[in-house]
Amino acid sequence: MNSEIAFRQYYDTHLREKAIAFNSKKTGAIIAGIFCRLFIVIFFTAIVSLILGFLNMFPFDEFGTPVVEYFFKGFFLFVLSIIIIAHARTRIKEDLVPKYPGFFKIEQSVTIVALVFWAVVLVSGWFIGTNFLGKEFGLTFFAKWGGTILTMFFLMLPFKLLEKVENNFYSKYKTGMLPEIVRFANPNAEYTTKKFIDRNVFEESKLFPAQIIWDYKGSDYFTGKTDKTAFEFSQLHVMKKEVRQSQGKTEVSITDLFKGIFYKADFNKNFSGETFVVPDISREFFGSYLGEMLNKKTEGLVRQETKLVYMEDVEFEKLFAVFSTDQQEARYILSPSLMQKITTLKNKFSNDVHIAFSKGSLYIGISASKDFFAPNLFGNIDNYETVEKHYLLIKNLFDVADELGLNTRIWTKE
Repeated sequence: MNSEIAFRQYYDTHLREKAIAFNSKKTGAIIAGIFCRLFIVIFFTAIVSLILGFLNMFPFDEFGTPVVEYFFKGFFLFVLSIIIIAHARTRIKEDLVPKYPGFFKIEQSVTIVALVFWAVVLVSGWFIGTNFLGKEFGLTFFAKWGGTILTMFFLMLPFKLLEKVENNFYSKYKTGMLPEIVRFANPNAEYTTKKFIDRNVFEESKLFPAQIIWDYKGSDYFTGKTDKTAFEFSQLHVMKKEVRQSQGKTEVSITDLFKGIFYKADFNKNFSGETFVVPDISREFFGSYLGEMLNKKTEGLVRQETKLVYMEDVEFEKLFAVFSTDQQEARYILSPSLMQKITTLKNKFSNDVHIAFSKGSLYIGISASKDFFAPNLFGNIDNYETVEKHYLLIKNLFDVADELGLNTRIWTKE
């Protein structure tokens, strides 16, 4: 029987009632989510009003020309606008799009929502900063400033409580629905909501090297066997810290290192070297010739002792760059058949895919900003298609071992 048809029958008999129950309880989570976003607007408005209120009180008259005032205010408004829009776009992509995909079907919708957020915050901040915070200098001015800052701190408590209400709903959905889906997709697999892949597994893959890992967290841990191959995967959000010396100054930056699904499976062979298959960003942006030259220049910089490996599969070469400490072993591992399967895998997930072959294991990082397993609150959670998406995603991840031929025991570990 076709797996989708079989799952539909399983849904009707085992999951429909649960899905209906979760759908009936989502109103509280939606309200909490709306108020959380409203508080974010209030926080940003307060910050902007404080800055603009201070600018409004600044004694520009002493410069003797209004041009100086217009320049400074225009400059600060321009910088604030860039920060607000950039932050809004990032938060929308990472927070809203995964949870409310129905609202973001159009590609430009993220930009539109970010611009609306910017306009509301800037206009409200300008009005409050000019008419409330920036009308007079002295004790009253500082009292208003202090009151605004204290209000922001007091609002943090209801914000955190409402955020917890929303997140608890997602957690309960996952705990109630995903184990049932896993049971059907692979009886030999297990699912744990709060757990995630160990940090040492992530680091030993060397897929995403970093100077310092600043924060390491995750969720939705799956482990089990497909035929003869043991696997584990989970969602991860890893941040890195980089320290640089520039002109005698120490510069520190904290940014995302990896966000998405991280997968490990037994490759059934002990490698003497390490081989990495990464998205070929250089080719994508600069074309085949310049991209290949840039790849050659960067070999060994990200991962020491690796060299660029030229592969014969044209379609594979368009998507990936291969770096390895052992050129011959890399070509032995990446057979024509496996390269085709990796290309198919990348197209199936429609996300950047990073792969490492090291220490007898296969590591895969599938990059994404969204929560793969969270339901869409503004959709019908009890709709079969909604649950089916989670089933197909989980099944595709369980099937990675089969699709890459890991269950074909050509090699045995020494």
